[in-house]
Amino acid sequence: MNAEAAHEEYGIDIVAMPAEGSYDAILVAVAHHQFKDAGAAVLRKFGKDKH
Repeated sequence: MNAEAAHEEYGIDIVAMPAEGSYDAILVAVAHHQFKDAGAAVLRKFGKDKH
Protein backbone atom coordinates (compact mmCIF):
# COMPACT_ATOMS: atom_id res chain seq x y z
CA MET A 1 0.00 0.00 0.00
CA ASN A 2 1.32 3.44 -0.83
CA ALA A 3 1.11 6.48 1.45
CA GLU A 4 -1.72 8.14 -0.49
CA ALA A 5 -3.86 5.00 -0.43
CA ALA A 6 -3.25 4.56 3.32
CA HIS A 7 -4.35 8.14 3.93
CA GLU A 8 -7.49 7.79 1.82
CA GLU A 9 -8.44 4.34 3.15
CA TYR A 10 -7.50 4.66 6.84
CA GLY A 11 -6.88 8.37 7.48
CA ILE A 12 -3.27 7.80 8.51
CA ASP A 13 -0.11 9.45 7.25
CA ILE A 14 2.84 7.18 6.55
CA VAL A 15 6.35 8.51 7.12
CA ALA A 16 9.53 7.21 5.51
CA MET A 17 11.44 7.24 8.81
CA PRO A 18 10.13 7.86 12.35
CA ALA A 19 11.42 10.98 14.11
CA GLU A 20 14.07 10.35 16.75
CA GLY A 21 13.20 11.11 20.38
CA SER A 22 9.48 11.40 19.70
CA TYR A 23 7.76 8.30 21.06
CA ASP A 24 6.78 7.15 24.55
CA ALA A 25 6.70 3.51 23.45
CA ILE A 26 7.94 1.53 20.48
CA LEU A 27 6.15 -1.63 19.45
CA VAL A 28 7.58 -3.62 16.57
CA ALA A 29 5.00 -6.20 15.56
CA VAL A 30 6.16 -6.99 12.04
CA ALA A 31 9.43 -8.25 10.65
CA HIS A 32 10.12 -5.59 8.03
CA HIS A 33 13.76 -5.92 7.01
CA GLN A 34 14.36 -2.19 7.60
CA PHE A 35 13.70 -2.63 11.33
CA LYS A 36 15.44 -6.00 11.62
CA ASP A 37 18.55 -4.67 9.87
CA ALA A 38 18.61 -1.49 11.97
CA GLY A 39 18.87 -3.32 15.28
CA ALA A 40 17.71 -2.44 18.76
CA ALA A 41 20.02 0.55 19.30
CA VAL A 42 18.61 2.38 16.28
CA LEU A 43 15.03 1.57 17.28
CA ARG A 44 15.65 2.92 20.80
CA LYS A 45 16.62 6.30 19.30
CA PHE A 46 13.00 6.79 18.20
CA GLY A 47 11.93 6.82 21.87
CA LYS A 48 11.97 9.76 24.21
CA ASP A 49 14.66 10.01 26.87
CA LYS A 50 13.82 8.09 30.01
CA HIS A 51 11.41 9.97 32.22
